Amino acid sequence: MRDNDQIKVFATPLEAFVRLDTADASVIVLQNDQPTTQGMTDVPTIYFTKTGDANRGFQQKSDKLSDDGTEYVHTERQWKQTTWQFMATARQDPAADGNELTASDYANSAAMGLQHDDVLGVLAAQSLTVLRIGQVRSLHVMNGEGQFEDWPSFDLVVCHEAVTVTTTPVAE
Repeated sequence: MRDNDQIKVFATPLEAFVRLDTADASVIVLQNDQPTTQGMTDVPTIYFTKTGDANRGFQQKSDKLSDDGTEYVHTERQWKQTTWQFMATARQDPAADGNELTASDYANSAAMGLQHDDVLGVLAAQSLTVLRIGQVRSLHVMNGEGQFEDWPSFDLVVCHEAVTVTTTPVAE
């Protein structure tokens, strides 16, 4: 499964789950590295970016004659693990009462959402399996306004099969 296919499969149901779980309809899920302060959205945002692919097992290769006997069909299959990093931002007013959700709350909701039965069902229907979800970790930084920010993130590892099929005409 190609990267853009994976993105289409998990981004929409994840966004729906986080909106429902946090009771915040403004949450968005974007494919992007987490931006600097200048590029941050004004609404809580879950960002994700691909960090790598790993082949698992041996590549399977098979050849067969097409049903009509005019072509050789060569198929190569390889199981892959793709790792995605998810990060969350949520602006907070330091002078507020402290009742709003933190970026870590949104990251934890996204991690939980990727394990929810409804989301897993959507992924499974597209032959995408969640292998593991790492712990939510937080990096604390001081922003350009002298305020401390929490930059929580976690890794998602999915398993899928890459299939390549080529054909060669049968020589007469």
